[in-house]
Amino acid sequence: MKTKTEKTDKTERNRMDVSDRLLSLTSQMLWLSSSLPEDRAGNQLAESILKHATASYFRHGEAGGSPSAKEFAQKFREALSELRMLRTVLLLLEKAGIPCSGQAVRDGLEEVDILIRIFFSSIRTLEGRASQ
Repeated sequence: MKTKTEKTDKTERNRMDVSDRLLSLTSQMLWLSSSLPEDRAGNQLAESILKHATASYFRHGEAGGSPSAKEFAQKFREALSELRMLRTVLLLLEKAGIPCSGQAVRDGLEEVDILIRIFFSSIRTLEGRASQ
């Protein structure tokens, strides 16, 4: 049986993993957005990538300072929503054939999918605890 300290340590490691993943993804998306062509389509997609990548990272950061479990879960829902929108933008970028690093887009999609699953699972866990 795990002690409370072991559970807390594991929770902290998981939280740091998510935070590190989000920071890494956001950094990748900053680079990707700056590599897009400076035309109407490139600028629009770059703005969307910047908006949704940074918002997901910031919402996660805000969740850490939440005074209640309800507010914490709400910030996670907002971060999840931003990640889903980022995924949509990356799918559009991939399909549109706009000149950029295809590998960066594929890597971004892979990481966004992982983070979406993590956030979805975390929200489900939080809601399950709240209903008990």
